[in-house]
Amino acid sequence: MDKISQAVLVVVNGILVKNNKAELTPADLAARNIDDLGFDSMDKLDLVMELEDQLDVLFANSDFLKCRTLAELVQFIGEIR
Repeated sequence: MDKISQAVLVVVNGILVKNNKAELTPADLAARNIDDLGFDSMDKLDLVMELEDQLDVLFANSDFLKCRTLAELVQFIGEIR
């Protein structure tokens, strides 16, 4: 698993744990839809801000909203880095 995938998994799991939900495995990165994680708008904002901090990237919320799966999010971040 590359650095971006690891960071996405850590940040997503941190938000899931904060909300008392089950953590994801590395295999879930390829299969899970972001909307299926039960994130509300504040959780999604937390996700964006944490990823920007941990990976030293900036992206517009409109770009983030185009990502439907965690795999698409990982790919997108890889492209803008």
